Amino acid sequence: HGVATGPLVGPPCVAPVVLGEATNRKTWNIAMHYRVFYHFERSGESIESTSPVEMSAKSIGEQLLGRLCCDDDYLGILDTRENVLQILRASREEDRYWVELPLTEARASYGRFMAFAEVEELVLRLPRVLDRRQISGMEYRPW
Repeated sequence: HGVATGPLVGPPCVAPVVLGEATNRKTWNIAMHYRVFYHFERSGESIESTSPVEMSAKSIGEQLLGRLCCDDDYLGILDTRENVLQILRASREEDRYWVELPLTEARASYGRFMAFAEVEELVLRLPRVLDRRQISGMEYRPW
């Protein structure tokens, strides 16, 4: 691990992430691992939610986020407590993504729209345990 140079970002329970403003490079929190499931319409690639695969936050950000380009595309990220963060492309015409924490038993979710840069920043600093209080602007929405 290198020496941190730049502002530190992230909640106290997560190892800090250094944003490399001077070089425009992002330093991903490579220590954090999650399980993911997804569907990408264009390529036809899918990983079912019943058989998620483990990936680091860095791999999720670098390999999966940019592939959310069609209406039916989605990415699900599971933490160690089985909490799910879902990311869907809300509009192909606009830079809008729907990010939500589903509450299956309540048939609702906490969610909000984000631009791609916000989604990327969120994944960059994902907490160990996914919680709506750590994502500003989340609103409760019944299904």
